[in-house]
Amino acid sequence: MKRRHLLAGMGTIAAGSATLVGSGAFTSVEAEREIEVSVVGDDAAFLALEAIDGDPNAEEFVTVDGHTLRVHITENEIGGEGVNEQSAYLFDDLFTITNQGTQGTYVYMDTELAGVNFYRIEGGDRRQIDAGGTANGVDALGDIGPRPEIQYLEVGESIRVGLGIDTIGTPFDRDGTATIIAETDVEKLPSGGGWDREDPE
Repeated sequence: MKRRHLLAGMGTIAAGSATLVGSGAFTSVEAEREIEVSVVGDDAAFLALEAIDGDPNAEEFVTVDGHTLRVHITENEIGGEGVNEQSAYLFDDLFTITNQGTQGTYVYMDTELAGVNFYRIEGGDRRQIDAGGTANGVDALGDIGPRPEIQYLEVGESIRVGLGIDTIGTPFDRDGTATIIAETDVEKLPSGGGWDREDPE
């Protein structure tokens, strides 16, 4: 039987830069300065990604592979091999996104897989955080807000993330990468495409 699977791989890299500006009457100068850049696993990065400890969905579908968090919607231990054709699924509480930086940041996602959307969960409320691959079937369930919303995370704040998959009209396997975008400058955020935005209080 053909294996049905979905792979959403997410990696995080942290980099720093330094700029020196000065003035003076000299022809040439050399000055050594130390610059250190640390590349770490998803759980320890400035934008941390972690499977939700103790949640059945996270335990079944989320793995850490080489310090990179991955979501696999594929076969399980009791014989299931994937999602049904012509159906819409919601997988709540897969992982968290946490701001471990030094300032508040806006967070959203970009997934270019048909019928695949990530959403944040707060209480019983679900809201898309991903404008790519909008899923008609998932929207039709009425369980996810109709417009994607850019989230604002204060330092130390987290959101819980789930995944919606819609195979209605497009019953085929999906395999690709989801991009998580964190941006501190509000002027650089998407301004069109139906996005809502959560701003700091």
